[in-house]
Amino acid sequence: MKNKRRIVFILLLTSLVIFGTAQAQTPALTQTPTAQKTLLTYYTDINLHDYAAAYAIWRNPPQTLQAFSDGFTDTDHVTPYFGDLQATHRAGELGNVPVVLLGYNFHGEVASFFGCFTLSFDFRITGATINQISTDGIPDAASISSYMAIDCAHIPASLPTTFLDTTDPNYGLIWSYFRAINQKDFTTAYTDWLSPIPGDKPNGQPAEDYRHSFADFSNGYADTTWIDTYPGDFDATGASAGHGYLSGLLPMVLVGQQTDGSIAAYSGCYVMGAFLNGTAGIVSGSFTKFLDAEPTGDQIVAAQNIDCTALNLKY
Repeated sequence: MKNKRRIVFILLLTSLVIFGTAQAQTPALTQTPTAQKTLLTYYTDINLHDYAAAYAIWRNPPQTLQAFSDGFTDTDHVTPYFGDLQATHRAGELGNVPVVLLGYNFHGEVASFFGCFTLSFDFRITGATINQISTDGIPDAASISSYMAIDCAHIPASLPTTFLDTTDPNYGLIWSYFRAINQKDFTTAYTDWLSPIPGDKPNGQPAEDYRHSFADFSNGYADTTWIDTYPGDFDATGASAGHGYLSGLLPMVLVGQQTDGSIAAYSGCYVMGAFLNGTAGIVSGSFTKFLDAEPTGDQIVAAQNIDCTALNLKY
């Protein structure tokens, strides 16, 4: 029943980075509208549980607002990928946009879907065709790219798909970390950063704490509405001399939407670690902005392909 309800929420649908607001609010579109920006706003409304705002983006909704809202009963959030606009040249239509949608429930379980949305010239949703990929898998980078390339005029029932191996617990840790940030629970999110063990390191130097102060950490999200997260392939490096707490490196793309409607995309890596007592967390991170707009799925995939060892990571 749980998987069925997750599937229903996407069929009833027929999403952003580094900083957050003290109050959940739906941003206005202050920049030039695009099809992707409209869909991103749509999923941000859904992720903020402002279903009335999301429902209003439909020109002729295929169901009532209550039925639309009920479809998200078990949905924590949806992480979207968007392809390029495909013009249809039909009266009143702007065109179609390929999508991949990752629907997470409140336990971090994910169902994946692909298909296309149709939008009108006034940037309203007029239709959608969505097919299920998996009830418990995230397509890998190559598969995302193949879904971004579909012809919306001839949507296939399925495509060959391989999946990201998310069995490593660090994926779950990052998911819960950003879930807390998106809920403005900065106290919980802050605890996901590792604090150094008191005392000198093996080389005799004082242990370094790579965390910002809690005030700086929480204030850094003062103007953010939502953060969408796109993890890449975890590099389980394991411990190294003098760094017995290291677990590995996690490349990520972070897409954030601000309260003024602006969007920025960042690419970088987190250093993940764990102590002998079982405490796991984030050691440090390094991110660089690569786009001042909503990225396409192909741009996200390209930005995930980063060599973490080439960054100035601290550990």
